[in-house]
Amino acid sequence: MRFLRLSNALRTVALVEAIKGVLVLVVGFGVLSIAHGDVERLGERLIAHLHLNPAKHYPQIFIEAMDHLTEAHLWTLAIAALAYSLVRFIEAYGLWTEKR
Repeated sequence: MRFLRLSNALRTVALVEAIKGVLVLVVGFGVLSIAHGDVERLGERLIAHLHLNPAKHYPQIFIEAMDHLTEAHLWTLAIAALAYSLVRFIEAYGLWTEKR
């Protein structure tokens, strides 16, 4: 009976890790989708959507950071997200199959 509970627990953790991998993969594709757009304008729209004052210090820092993002930076972030999600998927597979 104890083995069955351990197996269920490992599979639950494996599912959580797989979900983390999927979420990071979706974020990576989201980063790629904005690679050809006006990133600074997207930052301004996000600030407005969150009802923050763009003239304040922290929203201004965010907008300036978005302005300095290049397509190469976005591709680097997307590739890092892919690598991280692959690690999560491998971990989930190992947990699911109870590999060491």
